[in-house]
Amino acid sequence: MKFDDFLHTVNDFGRYQKLRYFCICLTYMLPPIMVYTWSFAAATPSFRCKLSDNDVTYSGQLLTSYNRSQPDEAYCKANMKISVKECQRCYMKTMSNDGSAQIQPCNEYVFDRKYHQYTLVEEWSMVCDRTVFRSAVQNLFFVGYMVGSIFFGIMADKYVFLLSN
Repeated sequence: MKFDDFLHTVNDFGRYQKLRYFCICLTYMLPPIMVYTWSFAAATPSFRCKLSDNDVTYSGQLLTSYNRSQPDEAYCKANMKISVKECQRCYMKTMSNDGSAQIQPCNEYVFDRKYHQYTLVEEWSMVCDRTVFRSAVQNLFFVGYMVGSIFFGIMADKYVFLLSN
């Protein structure tokens, strides 16, 4: 018996086969969607130090006051163990009463909303000295994903088998 004859005997690709095919494909599409969700939900947008309470928008053209508050490149190279770009994004130069410049870490940040409206990195301030938290949250996300996969896989094997009999 040829395959076409067999297919004709059991009926053609009907509504039931289409529904079953869709359900099988759906179960294979959901895990990658969950994994790729992390790439967008926890993306790190461009950011800079927040200068004042009124400073709420990120702009490509840096304000002159922001340029004055950035640490000098020479200072960053000499005193910091991070890149110059990270030093200038994470630290702010302030003037003390005696006129000397002091470098302080930023307390708040302004994020670029060009590509992402709002991310976990922004919500939880996981930038600069808190980037370790981003890795920890990502690991926790995937551990939960793995435990959930194992748990629901076992449940599916146990209870779907009972339903199919």
